[in-house]
This record gives sequence, structure tokens and C-alpha cells, in this order.
Amino acid sequence: MNKRGFTLIELLVVIAIIAILAAILFPVFAQAKAAAKKTAGLSNAKQIGTSTAIYLNDNDDTMPNSVYRYFGGWYPGLITPCPADVVANGGWNDPGLIESGKNIVGNSILIYTKNQDIFDVPGATRVNIGDVFNGTPTPSNLTFNGDMSQLNSSAVDSPSVAVLWWGGQGTTTVMGRTAANPQLNCQDPTQDSCRWNNGGPPQSGLPDGLNDFFFGYNNFDPSYVPYFYGHGVAFVHADTSAKWRRVGNVESTTSYSVSCETDPFAQVFKDSTGYEFTYFTASRGDVHDCSADVAPWQYVGYFRPDKTIE
Repeated sequence: MNKRGFTLIELLVVIAIIAILAAILFPVFAQAKAAAKKTAGLSNAKQIGTSTAIYLNDNDDTMPNSVYRYFGGWYPGLITPCPADVVANGGWNDPGLIESGKNIVGNSILIYTKNQDIFDVPGATRVNIGDVFNGTPTPSNLTFNGDMSQLNSSAVDSPSVAVLWWGGQGTTTVMGRTAANPQLNCQDPTQDSCRWNNGGPPQSGLPDGLNDFFFGYNNFDPSYVPYFYGHGVAFVHADTSAKWRRVGNVESTTSYSVSCETDPFAQVFKDSTGYEFTYFTASRGDVHDCSADVAPWQYVGYFRPDKTIE
């Protein structure tokens, strides 16, 4: 009996079929992998929301502090060591700074999470901003809504809508640091209070203009992009529910969105370093006016504690 092998044509047909199947299946595998990371990220976000609820129960329903204060002065815009004693350089090992850092939101909630990794989102790029660590640094991707800082939960009109935590660092995870985004712009050291104010700025007597910072992390990671899988990031609401939402809907160098209650980014555009957001949509303290040049005081509209529109 003659044994007949594959002909060249038959072999090429088999290879072509394998190639076609691979072309079909590889994108499916990639989507499944992204979906798994997205699910894990939402699980982490939900756990942070639950931990924050436990914190509120132990602290008279008052939100954690997110603006650094030391030696009687306010220092908005800082990203604080997390845990508070983990950074050994840059003067952060000062006992007074460590003690103050324990009261900042990431460290306040870390006590309740018992797990540093839930502040991260799978797939994010972990970066060190030049710190020398004394211990295990917390990988921080999820950021606190700083407009909630020290606010009583009763001031939140719609807990299922108002933002509590979100993926405010995009695709960048900063190691050993905790941050709020946005963060209240309180600079008057003579005032003890620093809270979001529906009828004005977070501290009395502040000049007209922006009263909270909104920033990205492309200075820490040149490959920074403000959103993840499906053009979105995780959001935790004040009722501890977690959802994945699309953000950065306007990608343009000439136009921007005025939908300040449905998208935190007014505009994103791609430059030589990757995606950056350059504008946000602001609202007055007492009016949901979403134009970017409103006065006299402005907050990033999407993060208002009295937000009622998803």
C-alpha cells in the first residue's frame, strides 16, 4: 500500500486556515484579557468605596482630608507618601510630616483596606517619581475626589451620582504616593477650614478663579493616557457603587465639550508625548454653568458634591 503525504497545495491550505483562525481568535483573546483587567479594577474600586463607608461610620460621617497641612500652612497640589512613613528622602521622613500625612485620604482609608494593591488598576504603568522607599510603597492609581474633602456626607445630594473615587491618574500608577484629583485650592494659613462651598470659594476671601486643581500625570510617565480600556476609567460613587465610565469624549485641538456633568475632560489631544488633557469644564460655586471662563469662583463641574446628573 502506497502512503501518500501532503501535497504542497494541501499544506498551504492548512497554513491559511490556521492563519485565518488566529486572526479571528487573537482579538477575542485580547478583548477577554482587557475585560478581565477591567473587572479586577472595578472590584478594587468597590472595595475602596466600602472602606470609605466604614471610615465615615467611624468619623461622624465626615469625609477624609485631602489637602496637606503642616506648620499651620496649607499645601494644595501635593501627592503625599503612602503609607505616610514610606518615603525616606526629600525630607518626608520628618516625624511631623509623617504624622500630618497619616491624616491624608489615602492613608486614612489604607487603615480600613488592609490591602495596598486595591488602590491600583491592573494594566497601569507603575512609576517611581524618584523616591527612596522605607518599606512597601502603595501603588496608587485611583484618586479621591478632593472636592469631598472634610465634607459631611449629608452635603452630598445624590450619593449614587456624586463621585467619591475615580481613576484620576489614567494609565499611570504612582508608587508610594496618594493623591486627590481634583484638589481644593486652599492657601490661606490663617483659616482652619478648607471645604467645598456651594456659594463661594473653599476659603473666604480667596480671589476669583479656579478653586480646585485638576491635573494629569504625564510629567511622571511620558506614555500617560487619561483613560483605559473602552476609553474609560473606574468611578466610585458616594453610595460605594462602582462603574466603568467613558471619559475624554472630545479629542480635538480646536473644540471642547461643555458637558461638565457628564465628562470630566473638556478636551484631550495627542501631542509628541501622547495624550494629554488640556482643558476641563468648570462651573461656578452656586451655578451649574459649564463654560470654562465663568466667574467669580470655579470648580471642576463633574466633581461637584451636589452633582445630580450622570
